[in-house]
Amino acid sequence: MLKRNALWTAALLVAAAAPAFAQGIVIPDDPNLPPLSLINHRVRVEIDRQGATTTVEQIFLNNTDRQLEAQYVFPIPRGAAMSRFTMLMNGKEKAGEIVEKNQARQIYNSIVNRSRDPGLLEYLGGELFRANIFPIAPRGSQTITLRFDQVLTAQDALVSYVYPVRSAQRHGPVVQGEFSFEATIKSAVPIMSVYSPSHGIAVARASDREVRVTFTDRRATLEKDFQLFYGLSEKEIGLNLVTYRPDPKQPGYFMLLLAPKSTLQTDRIVERDLVFVVDTSGSMAGAKIQQARNALKYLVGKLNDGDRFNIVSFSSFAETWQKGLVGAKERREDASRFAETLIAQGGTDIAGAFDAAVSCLGNDPARPSYIIFMTDGKPTMGETTDARKILAKVTAAKNRPNGESIRLFTWGVGYDVDTHLLDDMANQGGGVSEYVRPEEDIATKVAAFANKASQPVLTSLDLKLIGDKVQLANMLPRALPDLYAGGQLVLLGRYTGEGDVAFELTGRVNGRVEKFTYENKFAATEAKGGFIELLWAQRRIGFLLDQIRLNGESKELVDDVIRLSKEYGIQTPYTSNLILEDGTPLGVPTEMPRRKDVSGGAAFRPETAKVLDGVKEKNSPVLKPAPEPPKSEPEARAARLEAESFAKKFNDKDGKAAVDVSRRLRELKEAEKAGGAVQAFRKAAGTRFFDYDGVWVDERFEAGATLTMVKFGSEAYFRLLEKAPTLVDALKLGTSVVYVTADGKALAVADSGEEKLSDVRIDALFTAKK
Repeated sequence: MLKRNALWTAALLVAAAAPAFAQGIVIPDDPNLPPLSLINHRVRVEIDRQGATTTVEQIFLNNTDRQLEAQYVFPIPRGAAMSRFTMLMNGKEKAGEIVEKNQARQIYNSIVNRSRDPGLLEYLGGELFRANIFPIAPRGSQTITLRFDQVLTAQDALVSYVYPVRSAQRHGPVVQGEFSFEATIKSAVPIMSVYSPSHGIAVARASDREVRVTFTDRRATLEKDFQLFYGLSEKEIGLNLVTYRPDPKQPGYFMLLLAPKSTLQTDRIVERDLVFVVDTSGSMAGAKIQQARNALKYLVGKLNDGDRFNIVSFSSFAETWQKGLVGAKERREDASRFAETLIAQGGTDIAGAFDAAVSCLGNDPARPSYIIFMTDGKPTMGETTDARKILAKVTAAKNRPNGESIRLFTWGVGYDVDTHLLDDMANQGGGVSEYVRPEEDIATKVAAFANKASQPVLTSLDLKLIGDKVQLANMLPRALPDLYAGGQLVLLGRYTGEGDVAFELTGRVNGRVEKFTYENKFAATEAKGGFIELLWAQRRIGFLLDQIRLNGESKELVDDVIRLSKEYGIQTPYTSNLILEDGTPLGVPTEMPRRKDVSGGAAFRPETAKVLDGVKEKNSPVLKPAPEPPKSEPEARAARLEAESFAKKFNDKDGKAAVDVSRRLRELKEAEKAGGAVQAFRKAAGTRFFDYDGVWVDERFEAGATLTMVKFGSEAYFRLLEKAPTLVDALKLGTSVVYVTADGKALAVADSGEEKLSDVRIDALFTAKK
């Protein structure tokens, strides 16, 4: 499955003719030449008390055999308070100017028309920074450094920063060199959550008030704005709310970010009781048992001085290292020496091992209990026939007499494991399941977990909304996990109502209950934050599929999965059988989805397809952008096999496919990055568009619609954008778009068509028939 987690930034293949729109564009004065290719892009941001200075270093390539004179333009998004632009060209300061909105619009229009990439449409109505560049050597590169300031906006103590780059091409151009993003954030108020819904950032904390964010990628696909949020709070635990509600008549979507201070008082680190359970059956012989020893030693080494622990090794029967829990500070070295004595032999008694682990745990009311359970097999000893009996043991042991719950984390090693059993054990035990493929190192995977979960600061979390102005629904995850130092929780859900509210968060810290109250506001309407909707849909589908896989099908759950899958284009076992005419399953990228049924009945019927073929004929083969290289036969076959495997192997309990399904479901359930879903369509302007052989077609389009054809880049094209700004989102998709403007009426943009439209005709386009 194609993972759409890559970053946009900047460059075409050296030989490509189509432009790559990054924040800076170099446009040759010769109107016959396209904008120069961008081959490297580096962004450095310094944020201090919400004042941000951004430095952009870009390297452009002159792919011609002659010296060029050009214009460098830098689009300024509407509402972005950018100022104090300074520019260096090859290290020397270069003069530039700010072009005001009206003149900038004409420049934007000419670039869009000339480059045939409507990616700049979203900047219409904004200003522009411009500078002359001369000379640019033949086949040479040009380095430009631009620096600008801006004041970042904050809402409910959540500050947002966006570095915007859009591409109208379907999957975006690919960076030839490297894209890097680095932000240093300083604040007078402690920085709590640091979150990007668009990219997998790395976060390093120098202190509570200084954070460094980094992202680097090579040959990255240019698809998304770089979005960064960070929350501020003087409280020990911070909470920030983001809402998205494009239609006030429909329920909205919300995201909550929970994070503790990075530097905490010693008494805030929760002291735990832990039992490490290690499979030492015969199948663990060789490299796996040595990896298990290393993993166990790492886990023991990450214990806090106040923790207590024990070790259970099991094969045909279970053995405990000590009679009860021992102090981590005193017995770490002894445990590491014991780990080296583990040998692999015998069968696999999972039920007995769990019983032994539970018997080790104490009932101190101040201490939460954790079991970390590693196995590479299915039960072959003890309880082997009825997994429900093992799960009953987990349920019975979950609620401890001390009021804390056991957190059970399961680790499946290799492919000969019962994924249903391990997933269900983790679900019932309030933890998560993880799998280590044969080519992966157990110790490396366990180390990542231990580093993340070594210092819990708030356990047994409960979050309530006070008052009746707003009602929450479908919040995910359903059960809140513990909160760890250096980590954060991302909660997603839906809401109805609006207005000022208060959240009440309670949790336990070393036996005492702590309570935090936060004041927030749910918007009646909010157009920004569309990523929240997709994140929620991914998590919701993952949750529903997990329930079906472990507890059996029900019509209600299956119908909900199918509905969400169709709406968001997320592949599931219940929609993989919706095949496009070229044989590609829904959710697998395709060049031409002439659909049989992918949207509940709004398929392109033969008569509609005939009309669309007419639109395609209006596109000149000379001017039409070069299509994406088709997938190779091995790639296409792999995509089909993966889709089929997800559907056919969904109910398998063991084997590679079962492990893959389990890991995929966890990705969905814990989705924090928008775009992890593979979509066969694009959502824009309140509807969905499907790529019909190079034409982006509104799914509402019917053959009988009154069709107005407008030439791309013409006077009529830009006048439509002025009169109907809602078109911008739709027309950004490409140079060939069909959009339903009103009941029975549609607009088609192509390489030929009307070049002038009166305001009266434009108004009539958006007026429904009586």
